[in-house]
Amino acid sequence: MGLYALALIVIGWMAYKRQAGSQQGFVIGNRQIGSVGTLCSLAAGQFSGAVIFIFFAKAPSMGYGLMWMPIGATVGMLTIAMYLKTIHKVAGEHDYVTLTDMIEKRVGRYTGYLSTLIICAKALLLVASQLYISGNIFASIFGIPTIWSIVTIAFCVMLYLWLGGYMTVIRTDVLQVVLMVAAIAVPMISFRIPEGHNVFAEIAHVNDKTTGLFLFILLMALTNAEMWQRLFSIKSLKSGVKGFMLGGPVLMSLVFCAITFALGSYAVMDNVVEGKGAFFALFQQTALPAVYLAMLCVFVTAAIMSTIDTQVNLFASTMVKNVLKINDQAKHADFVRISRIITVVMLATLSLVAVSIGDILEFIFKAISVSFVLVPALLIGCANGIKKDWAFDYKMTFAIICGMLLYSYMFFNGYLADPIYTAVPPVVATLMFMLLYAVPFKQPLWLIRRGGLKQAV
Repeated sequence: MGLYALALIVIGWMAYKRQAGSQQGFVIGNRQIGSVGTLCSLAAGQFSGAVIFIFFAKAPSMGYGLMWMPIGATVGMLTIAMYLKTIHKVAGEHDYVTLTDMIEKRVGRYTGYLSTLIICAKALLLVASQLYISGNIFASIFGIPTIWSIVTIAFCVMLYLWLGGYMTVIRTDVLQVVLMVAAIAVPMISFRIPEGHNVFAEIAHVNDKTTGLFLFILLMALTNAEMWQRLFSIKSLKSGVKGFMLGGPVLMSLVFCAITFALGSYAVMDNVVEGKGAFFALFQQTALPAVYLAMLCVFVTAAIMSTIDTQVNLFASTMVKNVLKINDQAKHADFVRISRIITVVMLATLSLVAVSIGDILEFIFKAISVSFVLVPALLIGCANGIKKDWAFDYKMTFAIICGMLLYSYMFFNGYLADPIYTAVPPVVATLMFMLLYAVPFKQPLWLIRRGGLKQAV
């Protein structure tokens, strides 16, 4: 684990040295990310520590029915890939760095404000959940206080992000995917498919649980800000197509291996703990060989680190570019400096927040699903061929606010613990926008006299 942490810091240092004098290396990787970096980043971004926690908790009861999770993610990737040609073409021209940049240009200013709020909230919640999971794992293994485990991980991420920024995120994702494949494939081959489990039958057995997870992961992919960000950073259209086409199969392979590992582990454990405590129980028993536990630890740590660095970088760039309005091209030095300060403050603060998390499984569902209300803005607002009049932004903003209000009601009444209910707010927001879009609104006279509103592009 020490060598792994050192490797991440070295990658950050190398990125720092190579992008010296480069204006957009720290910010968006010079928009020169190839197909390998793209597909590894997509796979690692979807395969977070939160997702691992979910399927380890649900593996005893659902088995290979959990394969509906990567199927949902793959459908999401392919859907976003349909926007590849359009978005990549204008990303450099309009200086797209964050998802909010794209929404502001293609939908409108007020929808952009809402997206900034939602994206930042999701990033904060996700990083807190990843720090909680990783801190408890290391506390279980090494017998040290959870807070010190969390602080150590946060410091490591802060150090290599401080050095390399966005380019470090992409390059560490490549390393992390390689480590994840190596760490999970060997134990999986040893366990093979456990007796009593039929892969195809369990996948084909569709019920409310599999449907809920499919919808949850699909919506997670569609509203994944960092996945859309990959459209801005790819080197060429060809690289993007390869990355998005191969990202799904790589993710499916990882999840299949992880499910097999989980089921094989439970088959030999002395006491099987199902539900929320199943994941941490793996690190607290002796039935598994120590080398398998070490590989599992590397696998989970790689997934967690990938999510933390991606979300921290996303939060910092969104705050600097869309909240503080510091242009990365005109004021590059200020952009980098303030991004680094935000990175340090964010990780230090969330290290304390992570210690106080109670129900981690429910927390994960709430953290990820907060962004689902952005579905209409992304899939409808950013599409070509949609007529956008002066009221388009207002209609979209109102629809998303309705979705957020419904989300808040479901949040405080405990509905979001079931993944199938997380699809309700985005569906309502989309239907509300479609209804408003069909109703024509005349531009007020006072607004016309002031020059009117600019239409979205």
